[in-house]
Formats: sequence, structure tokens, C-alpha cells
Amino acid sequence: MAFAGNFSLHQTTLFVPGAQHLRRDAELAEPIKEPTRTAHRGRILNYLIPRWGTEPMSYFEIDGFEAEFTDWLLDLERIPRKVRDDAADATAAPLSNSLKNNIVETMGLVLAEAKRQRLIARKAGFRAFSTQVAAADDTHA
Repeated sequence: MAFAGNFSLHQTTLFVPGAQHLRRDAELAEPIKEPTRTAHRGRILNYLIPRWGTEPMSYFEIDGFEAEFTDWLLDLERIPRKVRDDAADATAAPLSNSLKNNIVETMGLVLAEAKRQRLIARKAGFRAFSTQVAAADDTHA
């Protein structure tokens, strides 16, 4: 299981149009829709590679990676729109739990593909973030 490349190198072909894993998945199941493909690719480029890109693939197998990944997501802020597409909104904001779950899903797919390609021996398991809105506390009214 000796893969000399890092996470970023592995990501060069994932979720790009015509990628082998997308062609394979289209043959075995329902093809991925274009908006879904571009969303996964965007999360790889905007969130995963900037943080995890230089890590060797073996890093994602070590004990404690799941906790480190979750802690990273807890502190992560939304990439300001101005940085993404040169729009006027340049403010960073905490990520919604929904977006955190989308990033978890993308990382899970990335690691599943790495395992399928025998770049890692095991895929990390992640817990989802709650998307329930907390009820207002009426006891202090």
C-alpha cells in the first residue's frame, strides 16, 4: 500500500468531467448529476485540498484522524464569496452544519475511492452534524 503521492495529487482526477470513477459509477448505478459533480469538486478545491492537500495518503488511516477532521470542521469558516468569485461579499462566516455534512460526504467519497484504488487500507468513519434548529427556550420569557 505504498502510494508516494499526497492527498492533493490523488484529487487531480476526482469529480472532473469524464473521470474514470464517474464513468464506472455511471455504468454500475445512476450517473451523478452535473450540479452534484461540480459541488463535490468545489468542496475538494475550496476546503479539502487547502487543509489536507500536502498530507500523505497514509495520514488518513491513522487513529485520531476522524476526530481531527471533525475538530477542523467545527472551526472552519465559509470561504468568502469575494475570494471564490470576486463578488462584493468578502465576509467570512461559520459554516452551516448542512455544508459541514456536505464536506463530510465529499471526504467520505474521496476516501472510499482511495480505498478502492488501494491507496489506503481503511476508510475513516465520520459522524454527521445535526441540522436540527434548536427550539427557543421559553422558560426565560
